[in-house]
Amino acid sequence: MHYLFVLLALGALLIVHELGHLVAARLLGVRVPRFTVGFGPPLLSFRLGGTQFVLGAIPLGASANLQGMNPHRSGEEDTTGFGTLGPLKRMAIILAGPAANYAVAVGLLFALYSSGTHVVVPLTVGTVLPGSEAARAQLLPGDRLVRVDGKPLESWSDFVTRVADGVGHELDLAVERHGEPRTVKVRPRADERGTGRIGVSQQYVFRTHVPGEAFTQSIVHTGRLASEALSTLVALVRGPGVTGRG
Repeated sequence: MHYLFVLLALGALLIVHELGHLVAARLLGVRVPRFTVGFGPPLLSFRLGGTQFVLGAIPLGASANLQGMNPHRSGEEDTTGFGTLGPLKRMAIILAGPAANYAVAVGLLFALYSSGTHVVVPLTVGTVLPGSEAARAQLLPGDRLVRVDGKPLESWSDFVTRVADGVGHELDLAVERHGEPRTVKVRPRADERGTGRIGVSQQYVFRTHVPGEAFTQSIVHTGRLASEALSTLVALVRGPGVTGRG
């Protein structure tokens, strides 16, 4: 069931992506003879605004057939094809796909932030696993992480990375509790993959945002998700990486 939801989500992303190409092409005067959702035998077909919309038996993915996009198709003279446009307009049509995905992501996050959602509290401990190294060091939820071995922390990911690399070494962890500084010593334990952990997770709080703040947060959050996705891809290429727990 989990994989089905993943496939449906990917399919929805592809549909939005191809719709971005479709809308941009139509706005710039390029004919789009056919737009297909899914694949396999067609279940539903109708014409709208000069485009034949087709729903396949397996509704995963989508494709927009832009006039003149395929240089190997019949070369009848065409003044409404993709190839007749200048480079900037062609680039605009190509970028419209990812731009549509980005706009939908921002819209969904804007709705979440406006209605209320859990947001991260930077570099702040949320939970402490009983019996863990963090519990032994008497770390508490709400403790703000400041430095590891005298080096300032930039983000939670930075903290997780330093803990992950600290297996077998005692780390000096500087924290703030109710505004008061303190230092504790922790020795990361290796998990089943050999990655260092001390048994803490990041803190989240429930908040609602006014529209202006919600829009700003949605833009920042979308950029952060894109950055994390890229980092995950790099980690997959390089090999086993670290997760969000320290």
